[in-house]
Amino acid sequence: MSFDWADDKQSMIKLTIEAVTHRENRGTKPSIYSPKTFIYESPFPEFATEVHSHSVTCQDPDFYSDVIKDGHARVEYSNDGRLLIAPVNSQDKPYFEVPPGRRYTVITNATTYVGLIGHFPLVTARPTLKITLRFGGSALPNLYFAIMSTSVGAVSTVMRGSGKELSAKGDIQIGTVSVTGQAILLSWKGDST
Repeated sequence: MSFDWADDKQSMIKLTIEAVTHRENRGTKPSIYSPKTFIYESPFPEFATEVHSHSVTCQDPDFYSDVIKDGHARVEYSNDGRLLIAPVNSQDKPYFEVPPGRRYTVITNATTYVGLIGHFPLVTARPTLKITLRFGGSALPNLYFAIMSTSVGAVSTVMRGSGKELSAKGDIQIGTVSVTGQAILLSWKGDST
């Protein structure tokens, strides 16, 4: 996650997210890959949220596709403030199946805009063994963060600190196994707020 100043007044932040997900088909049958993810829309009309890419790669079979650019996924606005990545047509024949026992990687790169005080939930779409965060960007020295983990009926603080401190840590591992629907809530506040 990169927190950069979006304007000269340093009144809003350009938040760039690169989400890298490593998965494995542990079933006995091929698993159909279907693009489904989202990013929250910018609350600032003059700064629009944008999905730059959404790609899937698998080494065996040798496969790579930026599913948006290759026409297998569409980006659309929802009524609840999200920019969705979804299959072009649910009736289409699957264009990629992951063979049993094979690993594959999904990489999404998107940008949205946020205020000097804010929060961003990172929701787990599937059972997850490990979640790692890494911070960067020009606004980090002016931000203070709290990272919280949520599960059914409970919220616990994982870590607090200045943006520079969190950036210096490198990879930050959050919790252990996460179940579908669980979330990490990232909150921040600017120095002058």
